[in-house]
Amino acid sequence: MNTQNASNYKRTESIFKNTTRQNPEGSEYYRGTIYLYRGNYKKALSFFNNTTQLDPTSTQPWSRKGDALRNLKRYKEAIQAYNESIRLKNTHASSWTGKGLALLALYSKYDDPKHDDPKHDEAIYDEASMLSNWLSNLILSRQPLGLA
Repeated sequence: MNTQNASNYKRTESIFKNTTRQNPEGSEYYRGTIYLYRGNYKKALSFFNNTTQLDPTSTQPWSRKGDALRNLKRYKEAIQAYNESIRLKNTHASSWTGKGLALLALYSKYDDPKHDDPKHDEAIYDEASMLSNWLSNLILSRQPLGLA
């Protein structure tokens, strides 16, 4: 890690620690976010699991949980987490993006000649097609994306 990145991590961690002191209920989420950005996806996942249990109606922890699972190559579980985030707020752009990336990775896995099941999973293909159509309609309608 170069000096600039190390400095950014320390600054980010300091901001999260200060925020955690002001908002102790959110500390699990903030800690998970730190571990996610550091690439420690297993540790991040444990914090996001706690966060989604403590507040199952908050969109962002579900999306971050999906990010951790996707980085652990647990794509089907990631898609479930993104689906929950989208159910709570269907304009949450990072959840749609994460879901698309997880679907792409999962679908690509079936295209791998080493994969022992030569049949494509139709449900994954249908889900990917639905996501593609949704994004196309969104772009055509020029609706702003919810980036929260």
